[in-house]
Amino acid sequence: MLPAFDCALNGVALSSLDSRLCVLDIRQDAPKHRAMQSFSGQRMRRPERDSLTLHIDLVLHEEEPIRRQALLSSVHAWAVGGGLLRCSDRPGQRLSVVCTGLAAMSAADWTEKMTLTFQSDGAPYWEDEAATTVSGSGAMVLALPGTAEAAPVDVTLVQQGGSAVTAVTISVGDTFLRFEGLAWQSGSRFQLTQADGLLRAEIDGQSVLPHRTVDSADMLLARCGADNTVQATADRALTATFSARGRYV
Repeated sequence: MLPAFDCALNGVALSSLDSRLCVLDIRQDAPKHRAMQSFSGQRMRRPERDSLTLHIDLVLHEEEPIRRQALLSSVHAWAVGGGLLRCSDRPGQRLSVVCTGLAAMSAADWTEKMTLTFQSDGAPYWEDEAATTVSGSGAMVLALPGTAEAAPVDVTLVQQGGSAVTAVTISVGDTFLRFEGLAWQSGSRFQLTQADGLLRAEIDGQSVLPHRTVDSADMLLARCGADNTVQATADRALTATFSARGRYV
């Protein structure tokens, strides 16, 4: 658990860098949105979020300028690479960020407040650290938490039949992806992942995106705060795992 007013980036807490460092506040700007887009097979009713900006205010309790500058350099090294950010005011959630503003330091005023700025663009939502998962065969229900409109769903399929599968349809709620012209052998693994708005579909590491039908959705989306019917169907038996992280506005 993080103490009050602390952040961890890629598992490293800001407060752990030095005992002279103190986080004063965590501030989030209002999200920026872009014009709503229409995707085939999807009904997104809210404006699409474009970015989310977060500011971390801190002080360095070190009066000597050279030591203070060295301490600030360690803070910058912690921040500059970006990654997965966790904050004490959002337990159990994470945000994928890049650092867009490093803290500036005064040599004389050792009590000054300094600010780090992070921005999330590709997936600008706080999301659950732990994914919600359902596995089995046939129609199942993915009960996804969250307060955002929707979240992308990852899928892993294993072909259990004795001969090759040529077509498969994967559906989540009112979105679906269909792949045709496959040569999917028994025991092979079909993996569909969606990150930063990019879709990947592979069988044993080989892309099958060229086999996606034109009427397929751009991605599989599950409604947050709702029960979503999920299913994968083919001309052979399948076992399926559907996984998504709840998102929050």
